[in-house]
Amino acid sequence: MQPFSSLAELPLRLRHDAVRELAWTLVSPPLIETAACPLRHPLQASDWAARPQVLGDWLLQLDAKPDALIAFLQQQPVRRLGHYYECLWQFALQAAPGVELLAHNLPVRVGTQTLGELDLLLRDQEGVHHVELAVKFYLGVAETDGAVRWWGPNPRDRLDLKLAHLCRHQLPLSGHPAARELLPRGPVHASFWMGGWLFDPSGVDLPALPGQTGNRPRSRWQLDQDWSPEAGEEWIEVPRLSWLAPLRRSGRPAALLEPAELSRPRLLARLQEQADGSWHEVQRMFLLPNDWITQTRS
Repeated sequence: MQPFSSLAELPLRLRHDAVRELAWTLVSPPLIETAACPLRHPLQASDWAARPQVLGDWLLQLDAKPDALIAFLQQQPVRRLGHYYECLWQFALQAAPGVELLAHNLPVRVGTQTLGELDLLLRDQEGVHHVELAVKFYLGVAETDGAVRWWGPNPRDRLDLKLAHLCRHQLPLSGHPAARELLPRGPVHASFWMGGWLFDPSGVDLPALPGQTGNRPRSRWQLDQDWSPEAGEEWIEVPRLSWLAPLRRSGRPAALLEPAELSRPRLLARLQEQADGSWHEVQRMFLLPNDWITQTRS
């Protein structure tokens, strides 16, 4: 499922933020590992997948000289995290040996009506692939019937609803006659890849999602009223475009938070100083409005 699991520890070795976020995008496990529609790593049939250390070496070289990645990202400034995630994939796929990126964000139209876009169209030794990408952050809530629901910080977003939309609308789009006119002849295999983070309630370990190996680090969520950091803990708010990879800072981070400053959904990271003087993220927590659970049930 994840051909680069041997590189899981690499991101925190990388000093440049964008390179670390690129590495996390490529080597982190999928948010879910089973679904009703095909799940496939976009680099599954690349030469990198056969030799993961070659990818690791490429990322280390990019960290030492990130000019190409910086220039690529500056060509298409982004304000949304999902778009940033897609741009990181586009950069990697253009560089990946054994993969040809044929198109991205390809609109499918019937007359003046846009039916949607195909996130990625690529070719590798296994054929032509339409790939939908998503990066999500879901917070688990144990319901009274024992089931677990996974909600976004915005309670209009929910994991099961997103999966249903992917399987019933986004992936079938490449089979629509209007899309087939735009695509190469022959079979086009539709699949998706979803990265992200899952957050358990503070103090509660929720059951793993089906197919998960259980080795995913557990992050937490709490309501504002319940948050009380322990003495000596160093917490900072994570800017939205930096939500992907664990943080690393060269020195003690500024703008440390106090509980009184929290009034809306925010992602926090706790950092610890390392032997070399750098500060690494060791824990994540979502802080939510006190009425957030009520919002999920309205």
